[in-house]
Amino acid sequence: MNGENRRRSLAIAGKSYLHFTPAAKERIFRLYRPKDLTSNISSISMIMMVKTLAIVAILLLSITTIFSAPLVSIQKLRNLKSDPTESQRLSDLGTGPDVYKFDFTSTNGVVAGPGGKAIQASIDDFPALTAQGTALIVGFLKPCGFILPHVHPRATSMFVVTQGDNVRTGFYNEHTGKFVVTPLKQYQGTVFPQGALHFEQNLSCKQAVFVAGFNSVDPGLNSGSSTFFQLPIDLIAASLNITTAQATSLRDHLPAAPLQTVASCRARCGLSD
Repeated sequence: MNGENRRRSLAIAGKSYLHFTPAAKERIFRLYRPKDLTSNISSISMIMMVKTLAIVAILLLSITTIFSAPLVSIQKLRNLKSDPTESQRLSDLGTGPDVYKFDFTSTNGVVAGPGGKAIQASIDDFPALTAQGTALIVGFLKPCGFILPHVHPRATSMFVVTQGDNVRTGFYNEHTGKFVVTPLKQYQGTVFPQGALHFEQNLSCKQAVFVAGFNSVDPGLNSGSSTFFQLPIDLIAASLNITTAQATSLRDHLPAAPLQTVASCRARCGLSD
């Protein structure tokens, strides 16, 4: 076999080299092993080069696969936002059967925890909302589940219970400096002013379901406790009149998920941990 044919064969073999078994790799090496030492060194170098190129190609393919979808989505949102007219935006969205449909049983926009889950249709997961000024959440609160006190910095929220008979809600009233607590049952609702710290809690031993609408495509969400404990630890300690060690311990025990449960309620309902 002449040098050109050998190089061509090595290149072909190198494309799938990483998928070969050890025995197959040994056979390839023996097949292309030159008789003299100088050629042997050259052949080994070529094999190493082919292996390196194969690894680089696979890495590039992996990176492209991982990042191409989100980049396409971001670019699409940018195009939709920059469209000069609503007609152009509708044209860019297309007319497929799923363009204007959001499935609240899907895994898109899901936030979950021990207390339940919430599925949000926002501009990130539902491009048809672009420039429409609205977003929507469907939430499922498990027995005794609640959503950590939080704020939506860019939207007012209308909250409606669609299933459940004992849901407690509340928001901080800046005028009185107190929480306005509103109990709700099925088909009753309340409003949370933009930027107001608020919560939703299922006091029942059965699941509760709610729908929350927003007057923004990007309402945002900041958890009260998580946001507060991002401050410098000495400032947290001084604000709570505790030591820095106590403040650190509190910060280290913050719940990881925004939906949690209340232990006393679970005990009342006879629910195991």
